[in-house]
Amino acid sequence: MWWALFACVENWTLLGGKDTEPGDSEGTPSLADLDGDGHDGVASGGDDCWDDPASIPADFVAINGLAQPGAADVYPGAADVPYDAVDADCAGDTDFDADGDGFLSAAWPDRSDALGDDCYDDATDVYPYDDACSPQGSLLPGSVHPGATDAAYDGTDADCSGGGDWDQDGDGFPSCEECDDTDANIFPNDSPEVWYNGVDENCDGNDGDQDGDGYVVDGYAFAVPEHQDPGDCWDDPAVENAALNGFPALGAGDVNPVAGETWYDGVDADCDGANDFDQDSDDQATADWPDASSNFGLDCEDTDPSVYAGAVDDWYDGVDSDCAGNSDYDQDGDGYDDPSGDGEDCDDLDGSVSPGAAEDCATAYDDNCDGSTNNQDALGCTVFYVDADGDSYGDPTTARCRCEVGAGEVEDNSDCDDTDAGVSPAEVEICRDGVDNDCDGGGGSCELGSMSLSGADAVWVGEGTSDYAFYSTASAGDVNADGYGDFVVGAFAESVAYVVAGSATPSSGTLASAQRLTSIDLQYCGMVVAGLGDHDGDGYDDVAVGCWGDRASGNIYGHVAIVGGDASLADAFLDDMVAYEGSGSEYAIQVGAAGDVNGDGISDVIIGAPSGSINETEPGRVYLVYGAAALRSVSLASQLVIDGEAAGDIAGQSTAGAGDVDGDGLDDCLVGAPYAGDEGRAYLLLGGDITSYSDVGDAVVFAGEA
Repeated sequence: MWWALFACVENWTLLGGKDTEPGDSEGTPSLADLDGDGHDGVASGGDDCWDDPASIPADFVAINGLAQPGAADVYPGAADVPYDAVDADCAGDTDFDADGDGFLSAAWPDRSDALGDDCYDDATDVYPYDDACSPQGSLLPGSVHPGATDAAYDGTDADCSGGGDWDQDGDGFPSCEECDDTDANIFPNDSPEVWYNGVDENCDGNDGDQDGDGYVVDGYAFAVPEHQDPGDCWDDPAVENAALNGFPALGAGDVNPVAGETWYDGVDADCDGANDFDQDSDDQATADWPDASSNFGLDCEDTDPSVYAGAVDDWYDGVDSDCAGNSDYDQDGDGYDDPSGDGEDCDDLDGSVSPGAAEDCATAYDDNCDGSTNNQDALGCTVFYVDADGDSYGDPTTARCRCEVGAGEVEDNSDCDDTDAGVSPAEVEICRDGVDNDCDGGGGSCELGSMSLSGADAVWVGEGTSDYAFYSTASAGDVNADGYGDFVVGAFAESVAYVVAGSATPSSGTLASAQRLTSIDLQYCGMVVAGLGDHDGDGYDDVAVGCWGDRASGNIYGHVAIVGGDASLADAFLDDMVAYEGSGSEYAIQVGAAGDVNGDGISDVIIGAPSGSINETEPGRVYLVYGAAALRSVSLASQLVIDGEAAGDIAGQSTAGAGDVDGDGLDDCLVGAPYAGDEGRAYLLLGGDITSYSDVGDAVVFAGEA
């Protein structure tokens, strides 16, 4: 070295960083410390890494816009300015790791423009913190570098990851702006809330109050926020809860524990669980408003818990406590109030006593509250008559029905002159004195009186002078079912029968105005007529008209025409009617209603053929024709036939229904045989036995006297 050569010539003393010779008064730069910074250059064996001021090594040119140091500014122990790429303290370390944590600065590029990844390498760097929720932290640069432990919410991005220190779930919302910084799916948003699951998905502070009325749903399983209250019984607006009975419709937001209750609208608006139809809480629904099922309760006053169906009713206080609907002043329920309620009931404990009751002679009290127990026409009353003349016989025109006989009254009403005590039923008639002394209607003549049919209520006259009208007559029953009895008559000379209709006001007339039943081919129709009752069960009574036989042939065999009843009573031909016909010359013409012999509910017919034959060589006989739902023509020989006992008896000359003589539920009938035996006989054919008779002799026999 060159400095070593000099040392061999003279002795040098190193003073204060200056090279001086012995005896010099001031120092001069040493050849080993060219920049005079007190440190010899590396070339002179020292440790000054830049000692020559005359040249700047490439590694000592400052970058990043920082001040260029001189050679005298570079020596061991000098202040090293980071990031200028100049190793001012000759330490030989990187100029881009100011905090010495082993990570290069991410803010200052090196000479190749490369950056490190240390986000906070020097205190002059921008502090790596998220100030969204709080001020920056206080970590030193050496504690901040990639891989460092990053404590959440300390205000420092200690691991230089770039993530928000206040957004741990990475959803873009710091913890102070969202409700759950541990779940990236939970943050302020407009997505629909999943209600009642304990999670506030959109961070609006509400998971249990869907209708937004400040009350979470009743039964909410999670903690209720401080700004809300529990107990909402209708929280879902999507659920319909329409009001009833014409009350305004409510929404979910109108229903909560402090809402006003509207009774009888079917909505529990205040969520107290009470029955909306039981305002007074007496466990009975109101009788005034129907519920959702249209059912009414029994409570007639739903604002008073002491009034309900079944409550004990205090009578005469003006309140229907038991909701029976009756007057509180009508304890016996007879429709009349007690006088305490301005009523007129004289005994409000007895329902049979009231102003509307009928006076009853059987009771000792005043039934109708009129102040008397002997009213005219009382129930069970006795008819009394005034006996003005005191002969113990009353005037029939003075009837009065009362419970007790009054003065001058008697029960007899047969006095024909109540002004004369000598005239009464007890007196003896004095003939021809002009006075009916014994009140028998004789007028004092002492002879039998006479009468005339001209005094009848109604007179009916036939159509012709020789038609033998009214040769036969009979009750027809109610042929047209109008509620009035009718009658049937025969005019056999013309082979005609008539049905005359009854009425509420019978009047005289001619048979021309009646229903006319005419025959063309049959002769002597109408010699016998009979009412049969309802022979076909159609609700109309029917009639029978007996005819001798065929007009053209002159055969006498008997023909009974059955005329069915109907509402019209229109004229008809007997030839067209259902016929019950005999055979041969048996003259089956006598006809009568037998009643219901077989118990089928339909009336039957008994027909007599008294001659048996023209020459009466055979016994008479009778035929029984049972009624049926449909009238039909029959041959009498095919029906039930019962013969007389002997020829010439004329059995069947008369026939008639006898009713239920033996009380077995079946009607019985009678057959007359005027020539039977020596005295004439009648035979009672019993309905229960009639099919077993071989002849009328098997029946009950009634014989004449002589």
